[in-house]
Amino acid sequence: MSTTISILADIPEELHDALKGYLDTHPDWDQDRVFSAALSLFLMQYGKTDRRTTRVYLDSLFKRELPPPAEDLGRTVSQPISFLDCFKEFNFI
Repeated sequence: MSTTISILADIPEELHDALKGYLDTHPDWDQDRVFSAALSLFLMQYGKTDRRTTRVYLDSLFKRELPPPAEDLGRTVSQPISFLDCFKEFNFI
């Protein structure tokens, strides 16, 4: 995620309390990371999904730099990459 945009959002107090509780027990997460993961997952499930959204989601979850875009890996954008291939590139398997 190279470019970021600041968003001011009003959320219910119950969500804020739950978020604070989660962040208190998960020090490797911060509010920005949680919101990026949640928003990108929502867009992947209910919006128009593209690879950039998926990249933001995976980057938020794993807190790692993702592999370069498909163009840099010798694949065309129209050639999908499977989750298995993604996990292989991260050396998870």
